[in-house]
Amino acid sequence: MIKHYGGETHFFSPLKDTDLPENVDWVYIPGGYPELHARKLSENSQIFKAIRAFADFGKPIVGECGGLMLLGNDLVDKDGDCYP
Repeated sequence: MIKHYGGETHFFSPLKDTDLPENVDWVYIPGGYPELHARKLSENSQIFKAIRAFADFGKPIVGECGGLMLLGNDLVDKDGDCYP
């Protein structure tokens, strides 16, 4: 759908990548089960600093379901442990 309007899609992983792709206009974080990876996600603080900087620059970020959970302050895993 994005290509239909002349846009490009660039993928990143909050589990593996430490920065957002270059030259993106907005970020979409789809659903999933981030609570299954809460500890590993919390260890990748660099990607969340990049996402925060992107937002602070006034760029839009859309989180859907698990993606919205990922954008919160804390994430509780299936065992009830809380991670930033």
